[in-house]
Amino acid sequence: MKLVYPLSLLFMGIALTFFGALFKLESWEGASEMLIFGTISTVAGIGLLIYRAIRLNDKA
Repeated sequence: MKLVYPLSLLFMGIALTFFGALFKLESWEGASEMLIFGTISTVAGIGLLIYRAIRLNDKA
């Protein structure tokens, strides 16, 4: 697994969370879903980065 995949998932999650918060402030539809998917994506990206860091330390 390359480092690009967890980082792209992390940044996508951060962007979704940001836009979900903006949608929530404006009371537009879809804000809750964007916040949920953004948070899940961010947590998954962080988890994959941690997993990747542990695997790199095991090989060294």
